[in-house]
Amino acid sequence: VLRLLQRSNAVQAAAVVVRPRDGHVLAMASYDESGLTENLCLRADYPAASIFKIVAAAAAMEKAGIEPNAPMRYEGGRYTLYRRQLRESVGRQANETDFRRAFALSINPVFGRVGIYDLGREGLSAYADLFLFKSPIPFDIPLMASSIEIPDHEFGLAEVASGFNKTTLISPLHAALISCAVVNDGVIMTPRLVDSVVDGQGEVVHESEALPLTSVVAPETAEGLRLLMRETVLTGTGRSSLLKLTRSNIYKGIEVGAKTGSINDSSGQFRLDWVTAYAIPEDGRDPIA
Repeated sequence: VLRLLQRSNAVQAAAVVVRPRDGHVLAMASYDESGLTENLCLRADYPAASIFKIVAAAAAMEKAGIEPNAPMRYEGGRYTLYRRQLRESVGRQANETDFRRAFALSINPVFGRVGIYDLGREGLSAYADLFLFKSPIPFDIPLMASSIEIPDHEFGLAEVASGFNKTTLISPLHAALISCAVVNDGVIMTPRLVDSVVDGQGEVVHESEALPLTSVVAPETAEGLRLLMRETVLTGTGRSSLLKLTRSNIYKGIEVGAKTGSINDSSGQFRLDWVTAYAIPEDGRDPIA
């Protein structure tokens, strides 16, 4: 993984691989072209961008009862977010899609409207809490807590729900755990790096065990999220990066789902690109996120 990151031509890059069923961290690597040795996987000062649409989609399906095939209408472009796109009524010439495609294509005005009219501040706050934003996540080494600010005004709710802001911040490890919940029927296991600790006499003084950390959504909601994330790979924003991979012989019999996100950093100097993804082998081997 580190060799891949070094070849990426990125200023900074980070990757985490987790086994969802037991929280075991299989790989955790980061790279900084300036030579910084800090582990970027543990830093929660990166804007989550459209990764947060997973949280908003979970709330939309579970709290608001929005089905993946529910019709959605929006005005203007997919990736903009203007106040005129968020008016309660849309014109007859509005674009038509469904919720699954809106997620797969990361259509900001659809999620902005869901944030205002279906979820509100209460719904967004509740599901941000469920998905561990603002909460310390126990880990073998210190992990920064992800943060979020949910305002009272409508445009701010639209920005949060669509990920079109720079105040919802997340760590790469936390982003991987969100995909773990999607794979693991809504349950996030406590992430763990250390299997055991042995003293100088060879005696085991500590042995880690797989422990559920939290249940974020019901199993049927997690199944719905997998459907949305599969669509992202098949026809959405993950298609160009992942579909060629999933069609190769290596990935035959493996279900892959993902959510992408991109946004400029707070200085406007750098572009931040995300993907959080899962792979589920059909032969019974453990999934990864």
